[in-house]
Amino acid sequence: MRQIFNALLKYKNTSLFLGLLFISFLIVNQRSFYHKSVFSAIGLGISSNLYSVSKGVSDYFKLKKINGDLVKENNKLKALELIYFQNQILKQKTLDTFNFEVTSAKIIKNSFNKANNYLIINKGYEDGVIEDMGVISTDGVIGVVNETRAHHSSVISILHQEDKSKC
Repeated sequence: MRQIFNALLKYKNTSLFLGLLFISFLIVNQRSFYHKSVFSAIGLGISSNLYSVSKGVSDYFKLKKINGDLVKENNKLKALELIYFQNQILKQKTLDTFNFEVTSAKIIKNSFNKANNYLIINKGYEDGVIEDMGVISTDGVIGVVNETRAHHSSVISILHQEDKSKC
């Protein structure tokens, strides 16, 4: 106990400096929109890389479940393809089609138990993902892309508390 007290006394100036520096960053982040966006971009870059590594490790141990989910998804897609072709044969008319491109991505981080829920996916603007794009899964709508980096994007979940019309 005495050694801890002596270490605190020995490094009191450094500890005080780091504490005040942290407090100043918090104040600047709350007061300035520019600094808030810079800190947000830096935070997204750091957290997406960290969560990417941890997600890779956890996914390795869940491969059996993932393979089962892929089999279910393939069966759903086969059924939808069959229905689509049956409708094409019956109608024999050109249908209005929507031009959209589907890009597959992995969810690196997902929060679902908070008031403001976000996701981080492993695709960014270099992969063709831009802000305000929709994000879907095999089970339905997930959310809207909020912020993009080169290889990662932040997504506002449909579970997010704020007004959905802003999304």
